[in-house]
Amino acid sequence: MNARLAEMFHRLADLPPDARARYFVEHEVDPDTRREVEELLAHDSSDAGWFSQPVGISARAYLDDHVRGTLCGPFRLLHVIGRGGMGVVYLAERADGEVGQRAAVKLLQPGWTEIQRERFLQERDILAALAHPNIARVLDAGHLADGQPYLAMEYVDGQRIEDYCHGLDVRQTVELFLHVCEAVAYLHANSVLHRDLKPGNVLVSASGEVKLLDFGNARMLELGGDPTVTRLRILTPEYASPEQLSGGAVGTRSDVYSLGAVLHHLLSGGSPGEKQPSHSPRELSGDLEIVMQTATRREPEDRYASIEEFSADLRAWLESRPIQARRGDRIYRARKLIQRHGLATGLLAAVVAALLGAGALAWYSSPHDSRVHGLTAKRVTANTPELPIQMAAISRDGAYVAYSDPLGIHLYDTAAGVTRLLEGTAGHVLQRWMPDGSALQTQTLDDSGVAATMIVPAAGGRPELASDGSGFRYSPDRRHRALASADGKQLVVEDADGSRSRELWRSANSVVSGYEWSPDGKALAVVADYGRTSSLEIIDVAGRRKSVLIPASSDRYITSIVWHTTNRIVAAIWERGSGINSEGADNLWQVLLNSRARNGPAELRKLTAWTDSRIRRGSLTTDGRRLALVRTLRQRDVYIAEIGTGGHHAVVPRRLTPDLGDDYPTAWTRDSKAVILTSDRNGSSNVFAQEIDKLSAKQLVHGPGRQILPRVAPDGDDILFYGREARKRGLMRVPVSGGTAELLFETSNVADFRCSPAGPCIIAEFQRDRRIVVSALDLRKGKGREIYREASGRIVTPDISPDGRFLATPSSTKIVVRSFATGSVVREIDVRHGTAPTRLTSLDYSPDGRGFYAGDITPSEARLLYIDLTGEASVVYRQAGSLPQIWGIPSHDGKHVAIMMHTDDSNVYLLDAF
Repeated sequence: MNARLAEMFHRLADLPPDARARYFVEHEVDPDTRREVEELLAHDSSDAGWFSQPVGISARAYLDDHVRGTLCGPFRLLHVIGRGGMGVVYLAERADGEVGQRAAVKLLQPGWTEIQRERFLQERDILAALAHPNIARVLDAGHLADGQPYLAMEYVDGQRIEDYCHGLDVRQTVELFLHVCEAVAYLHANSVLHRDLKPGNVLVSASGEVKLLDFGNARMLELGGDPTVTRLRILTPEYASPEQLSGGAVGTRSDVYSLGAVLHHLLSGGSPGEKQPSHSPRELSGDLEIVMQTATRREPEDRYASIEEFSADLRAWLESRPIQARRGDRIYRARKLIQRHGLATGLLAAVVAALLGAGALAWYSSPHDSRVHGLTAKRVTANTPELPIQMAAISRDGAYVAYSDPLGIHLYDTAAGVTRLLEGTAGHVLQRWMPDGSALQTQTLDDSGVAATMIVPAAGGRPELASDGSGFRYSPDRRHRALASADGKQLVVEDADGSRSRELWRSANSVVSGYEWSPDGKALAVVADYGRTSSLEIIDVAGRRKSVLIPASSDRYITSIVWHTTNRIVAAIWERGSGINSEGADNLWQVLLNSRARNGPAELRKLTAWTDSRIRRGSLTTDGRRLALVRTLRQRDVYIAEIGTGGHHAVVPRRLTPDLGDDYPTAWTRDSKAVILTSDRNGSSNVFAQEIDKLSAKQLVHGPGRQILPRVAPDGDDILFYGREARKRGLMRVPVSGGTAELLFETSNVADFRCSPAGPCIIAEFQRDRRIVVSALDLRKGKGREIYREASGRIVTPDISPDGRFLATPSSTKIVVRSFATGSVVREIDVRHGTAPTRLTSLDYSPDGRGFYAGDITPSEARLLYIDLTGEASVVYRQAGSLPQIWGIPSHDGKHVAIMMHTDDSNVYLLDAF
């Protein structure tokens, strides 16, 4: 083939037919040349793979007689077995008589250019460095007399993967495809991008062994900027990512797209977005469809971040486990919804338009909507994580669902399907409906940060400050009212007018996390929170008789209840999960009471089987026919912020962990270059280190088991963590560079542990009564002397000062400082943040020991505070939403803080026929 013919072929190879026709006319190509080029293009469009069966093509199409019999090193060329846009592949046999061996030898096309030669040499270099069972291996390489390079590879006598899959069902096809994923993941781990993944580049041997071929386009490096590079055939349009087709920058997510397109073709016979009759739509619906859609999203950031994530979801589908793409699919759909409404007026305006428009979004079915045990869940809202739903409640007559988000209080008309925002309610967090249904009780913060209870008319109007009695919860017959104390240790009941106040419930080692009146107003159901477990009991108001329905020894944690009928309570109960869902999920349970005096253990029956969401505490309400609740997909993420002088005034944080796992930071390396964190991105909680200028993390602990709470040892050379492997649980150690962990000593009750750079370490452990005991810790001898016990029963653990002399513990509005040597309280620091009281939930010393980073939770936001030794607090960063935690770990050089913040994707759901 002459150079002009070769150049024309490469120029036209990736153009559509109409563009090719225009080219021939505009360039006045003579008929004979046009016919030759069209023959080559027609054969090229058949997408013959490298090592397919011999193809019958004319002598003009590369099979030159003078090439047959040519020696390429120890191999003699026999005949053409395939070709691509740049090379020709020959079947060859060993000619030196040493051993009988066949090979596939690749040569450049006749008329090759110097640029093609450089690309060919690049391909040889890439392949020579690879060794994987699913990648064809290199046997030999060299040059012919005319300077042309050759490459001899193992010959695979097999079928193209799409032909091999014709006799397989969907599950068998996915199982086979995972071997392709393993090969591509290996490439990425070795900094190689394939860039031309397609069915023709994957063969399957008769024994079912997968081989990935053709690396001519792998890791396309710039070749001196020669404009002819853009005319080389570097992609296959049906399987190329959108950024490849547009000439944009490509990365590992481009290969993810191509693999997704290949899987779609194998399963449906078509391209992404099409459905063909290879397999029925039912087989390709649900989770598998979402996996393929996620892999082939148009924008790279919307796809799986890696081949490993793609493979993990395919394996989860095969094993009937929840897929991580479900979570990302919700966020993706919500973001696309916002984009359709335009971003000209900003994110909030777009979301308001989406929420307050005609009821197009009302009752919009979520990917999570399901029928389990007859229940039907329908989503009422479509908020994004930027505007998480804080609380929701259905009115007693069922006419409205009220809910709050950072924009304010919304009312959803259940009959008309229309939502309206109540004016003047920005910053209000819904508490409940008032008993007569005419108004809503909310909570808001004034300018100084002090919380106030407000009454908001449902018909609209100015919110008013609530009277002193607003905190009470009235019985359905309006004869009594109940109120929990501020510390949750006591529950009192009174007559409706405030008379005859008496204590109904009290506890020293638990707090009230929820309570509900029975429909007849004669009893209260009380949820007691013991920290890591909870109980449900009912108390008769008149006789004060108590019956425990779910004991605290249960392995279930109750988050919300609603007393539906006299003998039936519906509860939201959290259960620990496993595998990639190790953080667990909330589900609805039916609690059937003993009809005889409602006494004795309850009968429990699970109503739903959700695997990927939590139910917002207190959001479970009913109108007698339907349940309203807030389901949330919440994950922890690590953010990094630069901090100014004095430890505060951080710049806007940036996300360090761009994955769908649950990630949280607990330490820094001594050089302040990397954050030590825990993540369940691989299915179980493991220890990782991630440099602050990188987007990927390194797993430090090799081996099975769950690892949490990683801390840096005083010498900075080791990472300490609490590990669980089989039946062994204890404090373990691994080098900061990673490796196999060493067990220091066994314990099963670790709440936390800390080490100071000066040397001393402490360990906090749970006792049987769930109280915390803090002891000294010697890394060679194990647990030492007891320092103190937390007498209050609160589950709080201390941090140790950088010099190892003091222990500091958060206590809501103050910081308690103790002596490490004696355990005695040496100081109590009252925290001041304007006139607002604080609710401290975490505490970490600053690296200079002159202050603290503390998490502070309010009804409408989570704040990271910097508190100096006098108690003066300033806000480092605030995150809007009803969030349970925030904390900050400062780097040792004091220049950055690693912040744990939540991504909170929350929306309102209604359930009928429950």
